[in-house]
Amino acid sequence: MRRKIALVLAAVVAAVSLVGCSDNKEPLNNSSEPQLSGNNNSSTSQESGTNSTAEENYPKCLTIENNVVVKCDKEATEVVVPDGVTEIGEGAFSDCTNLKEVILPDGLTEIGRSAFYGCTELISINIPDSVTAINAGAFEECSGLTSIIIPDGVTIITNSVFLRCRNLTSITIPTSVTEIVEGAFARCKSLTSITIPDSVTKIGISSFYDCKNISVTYKGKTYDYAHIEELYEAANG
Repeated sequence: MRRKIALVLAAVVAAVSLVGCSDNKEPLNNSSEPQLSGNNNSSTSQESGTNSTAEENYPKCLTIENNVVVKCDKEATEVVVPDGVTEIGEGAFSDCTNLKEVILPDGLTEIGRSAFYGCTELISINIPDSVTAINAGAFEECSGLTSIIIPDGVTIITNSVFLRCRNLTSITIPTSVTEIVEGAFARCKSLTSITIPDSVTKIGISSFYDCKNISVTYKGKTYDYAHIEELYEAANG
């Protein structure tokens, strides 16, 4: 009898853990869990501010330190990054091959190097207007992505940031961007049309490497892949 009860309790705990890890759209409320500090004085908890409460409400699938997401459970499929997070750390979601959707919070300012590298099933992600830096390789090999809107405030489209995003067909570049670094859109083979604003004064060689179906409009002129070198010359002087 005791063995049956233990097995039932273990199954319940496992089920709760899975729901909290990936599929909840709301921040988790863990108020029913025991206080790890062993201090049951409610007034002390209130005086400590909101940080402890925020940490308790973080999704189980995320490791967050000092308002930076540093790691995500590889089994996560849908993730809502909570309010208060300001940065997605380097490689935080890398190789999360089950991840299909991520919702990022307003107030996020930076997406780290290789943050979503190899998230091959990722089909939807919003980039908040508050983001000003998207670092190298952030979305490299996200072959499920079909469209991206870069927020106004980003000034540099970094090296290999969308490398091998094979199904990317639409990307919006704001007038805040002044530079596109080498390899930014390399091997985005489904990308057929892109408009680069006049604010861009430097386009790295190989930015559109192997984008054989591409048509790039820049400063009133359109360049196909056969004439892509002329685009680089026009931008770099």
